[in-house]
Amino acid sequence: VFSSATASESVPENTDGVVFKAAATDADGDKLSYAISGGADAGLFSIITTTGDISFKTPPVFKAAGGNAYEFTVEASDGTDVATQTITITVTNVNEAPVFDEVSTSRNVVEGTTRFYTLEASDADGDELTYLIVGGRDRDAFEIEKSTLVTSSLAFKTPSVFDRGGSNEYEVVIAASDGKLQATQTVTVFVTDVTQAPYFDRRSLSLDIAENTTGTIYTAMANDADGDAIMYSITDGTGAPFLSIDKDAGEVSFNDAPNFEAPAMGTNNTYIIVIEATDGTGSGFQTVTVGVTDVNEAPIFSLAELSLSVEEGELSVYTAAANDEDSDILSYSIKDEGDGGLFQVDGRSGAVSFREPPIYNSVRGNSYTVTLIASDAQYSVEQIVNVT
Repeated sequence: VFSSATASESVPENTDGVVFKAAATDADGDKLSYAISGGADAGLFSIITTTGDISFKTPPVFKAAGGNAYEFTVEASDGTDVATQTITITVTNVNEAPVFDEVSTSRNVVEGTTRFYTLEASDADGDELTYLIVGGRDRDAFEIEKSTLVTSSLAFKTPSVFDRGGSNEYEVVIAASDGKLQATQTVTVFVTDVTQAPYFDRRSLSLDIAENTTGTIYTAMANDADGDAIMYSITDGTGAPFLSIDKDAGEVSFNDAPNFEAPAMGTNNTYIIVIEATDGTGSGFQTVTVGVTDVNEAPIFSLAELSLSVEEGELSVYTAAANDEDSDILSYSIKDEGDGGLFQVDGRSGAVSFREPPIYNSVRGNSYTVTLIASDAQYSVEQIVNVT
């Protein structure tokens, strides 16, 4: 005889062991045996016939959608008579820790990467999970980013860099938490090398140089993160036909010294070039604008020395005519040496004449030397004039 026709028990999910003990009595003191004899969920349970201990065949899992009550019938027999009892076992929910599919994993990422790994833990209870960095020797190099409203990713705080001379292996420990319990995963990250194109710190710049400059006017200096050798060339620009660059040193110079008064490009003293820096795989570019500035240049006599003859008694000798590329107004004077005291010059026109009418003298001689000076107020040039 069972003490009641029905009985019930509540057990937490995942219980592995006895969930209910059937207990009948026999007035004759006969030995009883137990069996599960029926019920909708009879197939889910097992019973020890001699003790009445009942267990789930497989530990039960709480179903959020319902259906957590299991019913079956147990019978007790003394070999002649049988008594039955209907039993209901209700499975209750237990908060379970989140689970990663792997307790450790590894990822290969190319340098320059930030976000690289989508975090995916599961939670049997359907709880919302929060991801945290909780350890690892390189934890400070990483952060958790929200990829979407429901997705989180592991990312480098700054773009990853391949270290040619050091270690490119990183380790970080991630936790997935439901607010009460958590699971951890160790992530090992290997950063792989990517050839990066050379680059200039400044993509464009301007500089001024004085006319008539020869030699290097600018040295191009590009960077290459991989340490590759860089070669330079001028690839474009209005000034490209007039300037050259050393392919290895990056030194830029004019093919011919620039002349402010007579620009190579007509009337334009601005030369634009585009410099390419390449490592053979990728390229970087820089636009350089070169402005040629004016420099005051000394006047020029077409002849440093000349000889001429005048008739005796003739005051006028000749008119000096120096050239000035800057079109400056010139002044003329006579150097106070030699026969200079016998001559005079008009400071503006350059007209040279004797102070007194010359007389032919067969005894003294009739040759005179005078040095003429032309000046633009900054620079001067001299011309020796031999007068007979």
